Amino acid sequence: YIVLRSFFFFLLWYLVLGPLVLKLIRNYLNKKESEYQKDISNAMDLFPYFRQIIAFTWKETKHLKGYTRFKYFIANSISNCIHFEVLER
Repeated sequence: YIVLRSFFFFLLWYLVLGPLVLKLIRNYLNKKESEYQKDISNAMDLFPYFRQIIAFTWKETKHLKGYTRFKYFIANSISNCIHFEVLER
């Protein structure tokens, strides 16, 4: 009886519940992917410009020294990366 019941639950999981759960997860992930597609695309477009943004920010904090410079450099780098827009020609 125990073996038969275990076999039944095993089949139920692999033939019914497993594919159903997998389908629900795929649908959820597809919705999220399309929801964030623009943000992901914008972030990927920024990669070639990171070096320029970092160099600009380093020069911008030239008047500061030590830990203060590092702190403002990190904060301004993140801010500049967030607000940077690629101009299309």
